[in-house]
Amino acid sequence: MSPKRLLSLILVSTALAGGASLSYAQTDAAVSEPVAEKEAVAQTAGDTDTMEERLALSRELHDIRRVKDKILKDIDAISRSVPALEREDFKIYIETHMDFDDLEQKSIRYAAETFTVPELKAMIAYFGSDVGKSAEAKTEAYGTRLGQDIQAQIDKALMAAKFDNVNTLPHSEAPQRGPTRDMLGN
Repeated sequence: MSPKRLLSLILVSTALAGGASLSYAQTDAAVSEPVAEKEAVAQTAGDTDTMEERLALSRELHDIRRVKDKILKDIDAISRSVPALEREDFKIYIETHMDFDDLEQKSIRYAAETFTVPELKAMIAYFGSDVGKSAEAKTEAYGTRLGQDIQAQIDKALMAAKFDNVNTLPHSEAPQRGPTRDMLGN
């Protein structure tokens, strides 16, 4: 796969994953700071907010919002950027090399570390409701449309960088420099 195609797939997958309500990946630093703040807020509000309760609620939320299903949809969406003859092999390769159980356990833990008991209860109520299920079903179509627009602009920017990589401003005044021809290939 060419570096340009790989970069495009990474950017599309980042855009698709970024639109998900439950993130698939978070750093420990990003998780630890909000947890302390939320625990303080929950304690001042008089709510009981233990990690055990959060984990139980997070598991309940994950029973409603299946992480594996979301990942498979993302893989399917990403595969549409792969040439048709390579698409099925791409999907099989990616799915074979993913540990869905590990990702779901991490997602359960991250959600429990990130969200408070009241927030988890609210998400369970919403995503378990008919309205929440309806909105969730429409999210894929929304993400697909926006993803196509993002991909078109990324492709346009890559082409501009490849063919118009001449900055007329002095380097110190240039707002941003695009990728070089060496980065994109010939």
